[in-house]
Amino acid sequence: KTKVEDIGGKLADLKVETFVTEEPKDLKLYGLDEPAQEVTLFTKGSEAAQIVQFGAALTNDATKVYAKRKATSSIFTVKNDILSNLVVQVNDLRDRALAEFETDQVKAIELTVGGQVVKLARGTNDWAIVEPAKLKAEQEACDQFVHHVRDAEIKEFAADVVTDLAQVGLDKPVCEVTFKKERIA
Repeated sequence: KTKVEDIGGKLADLKVETFVTEEPKDLKLYGLDEPAQEVTLFTKGSEAAQIVQFGAALTNDATKVYAKRKATSSIFTVKNDILSNLVVQVNDLRDRALAEFETDQVKAIELTVGGQVVKLARGTNDWAIVEPAKLKAEQEACDQFVHHVRDAEIKEFAADVVTDLAQVGLDKPVCEVTFKKERIA
């Protein structure tokens, strides 16, 4: 969220340095026949996208690049430092939180390890093991476990689409954790 908002803020602050021409004869002169970058912006309350294209650097001032809105013919210049902010990979923008939830909403946990299932339920003030047997649970350990999972961050995105779970070792997971908002009886 922070990275996306940062890019949005930089784009919102982007100002035209100079207006070059309203009717260009050849977009190739400005590097806009095949733009180096193209940004599509959707603003709240508007269904139409704003598309800005960025072209070549000026020959007499490398700190500026040619740009234009795709829907218009007007060409202008902007500072080129915006381009370094736009060159990002999709994984750089992805949320790295493993799971997003409020810890106080977790009322039950189901752990499956090596085929064995352990179920925990949170009462008003305490945790209890409800399966495979009804036992009192270590309160601090249960609370810390919930916090650790909530605070865990993804280090690397291995693949966007996985068709064979065996390739990534998830056909037979070592451990499976399920958090529930309702108690297990």
